Amino acid sequence: MSNKKTGNVLFQQANEAYFDDEFEQSESLYTQAIAADSTVGDYYLKRAQVRSKLGNTSGASSDARKASDLTANKSDQLRQYFKALYLHGKWAFELKQYDEAAESLRKAATINPSHEEVKALLEKTELLTTPVPEPQAEPEAEGAEPARPKVRHEWYQTDDFVILEVFIKRVQKDAAAVEFGERAVSLSVKMATGSENNYDFDPLQHNIVASESTFEVLSTKIEIRLKKAQPGVKWSHLEQTDEDQAAKSLSQLGSSRKGVS
Repeated sequence: MSNKKTGNVLFQQANEAYFDDEFEQSESLYTQAIAADSTVGDYYLKRAQVRSKLGNTSGASSDARKASDLTANKSDQLRQYFKALYLHGKWAFELKQYDEAAESLRKAATINPSHEEVKALLEKTELLTTPVPEPQAEPEAEGAEPARPKVRHEWYQTDDFVILEVFIKRVQKDAAAVEFGERAVSLSVKMATGSENNYDFDPLQHNIVASESTFEVLSTKIEIRLKKAQPGVKWSHLEQTDEDQAAKSLSQLGSSRKGVS
C-alpha cells in the first residue's frame, strides 16, 4: 500500500475515533496519517482540532499554521485554508501571540470579509499588536561594500516552493518591491521615515522560476514564494555556501577533464 493510501486509511480511522469522542486515540491516528503523508493539509487541520479538545493549544495552533501553509494558493482547498487561518488566529490569540494572530486573521478576512467572528477577533487582536523599531544598518567602513541591514528572516520549503519570510512590521503594501532573478532575489523596502532598505539573497542555493515567484506584504512580515526550477529537490540552505561553490567547481573541473583526450 502506498504512503498516500496508508495515510488516507489512518485518516478515516482517526475521524471515526474523533466522532466517538476518543480524542487521544484520534490524535495518535492523525499523527500516524501525517507520518505516512505529510503533504495533506486536512490531516494537520483535523489534528489541530483534536489537540484543542485535549487542551494542547500550542500544538493546535502549530498544526493550524501548517495546514494553512499546505492549503494556500489551492483553489480547491479554499474552505480548508480559511478554516486553518481562522483557527490559527484564534489559538494564537489565546497564546498571546498577537502579531501571528493578526496576520492569519487578516488573510481570513480577505477570503470572507463578512465572517463576524473573524472580524470581531481581528479587531481585538489589532489593538494588541505593537510596532517594532525600523531595522538599522550598521555603520559602514569607507570603501566597504554596503552591509545587508540586519533583520530576522526564516525559510521553509515544499516540493514546489521555497518560502522566505522577512520579518518587518507594518510595511505599506506599495512600499515593498521584490526582483526575482534566475538564482537571486532582492527585496527593497521603503520605511516610514523615508529611508530605503535593501535585502539581497544572492546567489540562492538553486535556480528558481522568476516568472512564477511571488511575494505578499503582511502585517508582521513580507512573505516571498520562490518557485523551484527543479520541483522536489530539497534545499539544504537558502543561499549558496562556500562548500556548495567548491563542490560545483570540482564538478565543472571533472566535466572539463572528461572532454580532454
